Amino acid sequence: MNQYFLEFGLLITGLWGLAVTYCIFPGLPFFKKKWKRTVVAMITGLLSIVATASAISTNYKQSITMENINGLAYYRNKKDAMRIADETNKKVLISFHAPLCKPCRIFDEISLNNQKLREALSNCILLRLYEADDDFNDFALDEVPELNISLPFYLVLSPQGDILYKSMGPADAGNLADALQTK
Repeated sequence: MNQYFLEFGLLITGLWGLAVTYCIFPGLPFFKKKWKRTVVAMITGLLSIVATASAISTNYKQSITMENINGLAYYRNKKDAMRIADETNKKVLISFHAPLCKPCRIFDEISLNNQKLREALSNCILLRLYEADDDFNDFALDEVPELNISLPFYLVLSPQGDILYKSMGPADAGNLADALQTK
């Protein structure tokens, strides 16, 4: 909700800049002719609108919390994923990936073609963390030292956040599916 107040505030600021430029400074020597005043007001207004659009765009990018991979919805931050897991009492699969990691991409293919794994993934909360994410680094430093060894790495957490299962590499799809399906 706060992002909308920010966007609205920036838009109002842009419109205010337009109004101030046009109305308050008509007496300056440069503004003696109405067309000059109009041109300056338009330029100021356009710059304000561009700045507003840029701020809104940046804020929007930061608010994206989901990623769709092969028809599966992955959360992109730990806080949202754990909140939903707690509310729905579902396990969480955290998938630690890197964009250029070939074994990471292999897991995505396996999750598309392995029916047992796909069913297990569709019944839990999915969280995808890339190596540049803050949540990834928090796990690597505090909770899972194995993350510093190799990717991909997978954790299955209880809805309360307890580690139930760890897996490294994409070849362990059957065991991962079992860990997600056991009560």
